[in-house]
Amino acid sequence: MNTMQRRRRPFDPARLDTLRFFDAQAARRYAPIEPRTFYAAIASGKLPAFRIGGNGKLVVRRDDLDHFIAATRVESKLDAIVNETLAELRSDH
Repeated sequence: MNTMQRRRRPFDPARLDTLRFFDAQAARRYAPIEPRTFYAAIASGKLPAFRIGGNGKLVVRRDDLDHFIAATRVESKLDAIVNETLAELRSDH
């Protein structure tokens, strides 16, 4: 192995709980966000990001990513039906 090459460790899902910052790949594993959406949100200013290291990798804070996902979540029809049904059941009692 070339001394300039680094060995990649296998991905450990448990590490996501300890990360405070995410790059595009880690964000995709953490939440349902495509890299294209990740970079577009950064470019539009909707998701604050930082460049780190010598390669200038873009990363976002976990809290900012959580906030972005919550703010852009679209309620599905199924969610709406379930919520409506639960509200009706609660009001009947």
